[in-house]
Amino acid sequence: MKKIIGLIAAVALSAASAFAQVNVSSWNRVCFLPLNWNGNQIVSGEAENWAGTNPGVVAGTTRLFFTGDTKNAGFRMEVYTTSSAGGSAIALGDPNYVYVKPFDWMKVSLGQVNANMGLGHVTFGMFDHGYRVSSSTGDYCENIIFSEMTRCNFDVVLTPIPNLWIEYGGKVVANKEAYHTFLNYAKLSAGYTIPGVGFARAQYIGLPDTTDKKGDTVKVGLIEAAFDLTCVPNLWLSAGVKVPTNFETLNDGNWKLSITQAGAGHIPLRAAIGAQYNLNPFVFHALAIASFMNISDSTDSDGIREFKDVGFAGGLGVDFKINDRYTIITDFRYASAVYNRILQSSVSDAVTTRGTAAGYVGLAQNLSNAIFDVGFQLAGNGAGPFTTTVEDKKFDLTWSVPVQITCWF
Repeated sequence: MKKIIGLIAAVALSAASAFAQVNVSSWNRVCFLPLNWNGNQIVSGEAENWAGTNPGVVAGTTRLFFTGDTKNAGFRMEVYTTSSAGGSAIALGDPNYVYVKPFDWMKVSLGQVNANMGLGHVTFGMFDHGYRVSSSTGDYCENIIFSEMTRCNFDVVLTPIPNLWIEYGGKVVANKEAYHTFLNYAKLSAGYTIPGVGFARAQYIGLPDTTDKKGDTVKVGLIEAAFDLTCVPNLWLSAGVKVPTNFETLNDGNWKLSITQAGAGHIPLRAAIGAQYNLNPFVFHALAIASFMNISDSTDSDGIREFKDVGFAGGLGVDFKINDRYTIITDFRYASAVYNRILQSSVSDAVTTRGTAAGYVGLAQNLSNAIFDVGFQLAGNGAGPFTTTVEDKKFDLTWSVPVQITCWF
């Protein structure tokens, strides 16, 4: 790994001398979990704060970003340490591409690029400062308002008039008809900023073909629309809806909602709203999600699970700024049992038959180029960083003491 990093540094140094606009930056995060009650015993661990349940001991993440830009061309490159091999391996990150601007209003990118114009996150609390709640809450914050498509092979962004952008990106599917690349694994989006009012956008995301309960091929896609309200002082409000193009019961064995996963068949109708209000020295956060088409526990006469019920999830957070250096962070999250079935392919049956909850309180120290967090986290029914197998449906309470460093250069 040292040889690889040395080679990258040498290339960056030589490039910087020949091409003055090459820059190197870094973003890093490690979450130390010294004390964690998993329902049976006190254990320890260390990882990125998104490493999932029972992370063990990995080295967090260290990321290097290389960028180069001129008036009409440039590149992006990211390398980072991975959780595999105890963090001793490095890998390429999502942005690794070159781009050109043949016209002032057009940008064409090729390589490995995220198609993420208008991306809608709602992040606060333990997502940034503690250990992110596991299992059902993997999609609690990122992409919840408006989705991106990661690791596209091509991306085109047009800005024909002020305040308007149009984006088209997708993934190359080898050895298949071209429509898989340009439709099934692609997205088309547009956004417009209304000066003094807000920001509106909409998109279509293509998904891989799947089959219905008759075995026939079904084309599946996702239509999204979102709006950010920006005209109220101190308030940020963002709402979005995600509507599948096909409401039939699908039977491909994979129900996880994912725009990048082949065979993603279970796509619920979903609405979400996030808000942040600044009232110095407080900052209030809120997130609410409703899913209107979820997998049921029962099956029809053909043995196919049916859609029914409404699932919901959400969170509330309050930050209290003591001074410029210290901030108290609080956060509470909950997801209903029905909502949890969205991720049934990745969590245990014990979790999907119950609601999950988690709460966090901590102190954040804001330094010049770092944030140092120490907190206490409670979790129920499998939402904590460490859990044990639950054999019944009783409320399973765990706790953790996350200590985290985030720094950038």
